Amino acid sequence: MSTVTSPRLLVTGASGQLGRGVVEQLLRTGAPNVVAGTRSPDSLADLAAQGAETVKVDFDDPASLGPAFDGVDRVLIISVDAKAPAEDRLRRQLVAVSAAADAKVSRIVYTSMLKPEPGSLIAYAPVHYETEQAIERSGIPFAILRVNSYANNVFWWLPPILASERWVTSAGEGRTAYIDRMDVARAAAAALTADVALGRVDLGGTEALSASDIVSIVKDVLDVSISLEQVSDEQREAGLVAAGLPAPVAKHLTAIDTTTRNGDFDGVNDLVARLTGTPPRSFRDFLLGNRDALLAAAKPQK
Repeated sequence: MSTVTSPRLLVTGASGQLGRGVVEQLLRTGAPNVVAGTRSPDSLADLAAQGAETVKVDFDDPASLGPAFDGVDRVLIISVDAKAPAEDRLRRQLVAVSAAADAKVSRIVYTSMLKPEPGSLIAYAPVHYETEQAIERSGIPFAILRVNSYANNVFWWLPPILASERWVTSAGEGRTAYIDRMDVARAAAAALTADVALGRVDLGGTEALSASDIVSIVKDVLDVSISLEQVSDEQREAGLVAAGLPAPVAKHLTAIDTTTRNGDFDGVNDLVARLTGTPPRSFRDFLLGNRDALLAAAKPQK
């Protein structure tokens, strides 16, 4: 571990959207000693040109991590892509925690999810929970950012709704405090550079919206009227399977609706504003900023 006044900051997963956003935010705010880690450092040439050091970080090759973590004071471990099988995600994340402990870093920042404790219906919750437990067992001061749903995810669930002008859900009047990925990046960068570790904290937007709230915003911003149909969880899952989705995906999406209905995603907070001095982008403003792209995505592909 380095003993310099300015800590050496390693961001893993720096080639991903969130990781790249964190590195760019650190550089933008003048943080020194920024290290961007990814499997293919050549893909980070633009970040290197901006002043970041780039290193190879491959959690499938634990023996290679020593040089990457050498001299690192603080590390941001960005959770592994959800497309990977759960066992692979957990293995890689535990390798990351172990590498941080071996390097004797002074702080770990980790991007987790809301309420991952046993009992969660979300399929990948155990991955986050076990990673959180490993971080706590390490004895290293930490900031675990329990991130709410990304506003950016509207790009995969809203266009089909816009195209059909129909939204089928079992979420009832459950609400979600959506947050823009770039606001998560700003908060994560601040958590890395803050004077003290934060412990476990929830990270979401400053407003919680139900499906009916979103329908109203969509009408106002995108000028699309959507009929909202509330169904049971069983009907929701069966409908998704009938639409051609694989059964595990249908089960996962239904679990999100159930969890939303149960109120697990409705916590609003001002953490982004407190950490960065600027409040997070509202869901309405996110739609406004992406209006043309969302409408284009809703059109039938030729």
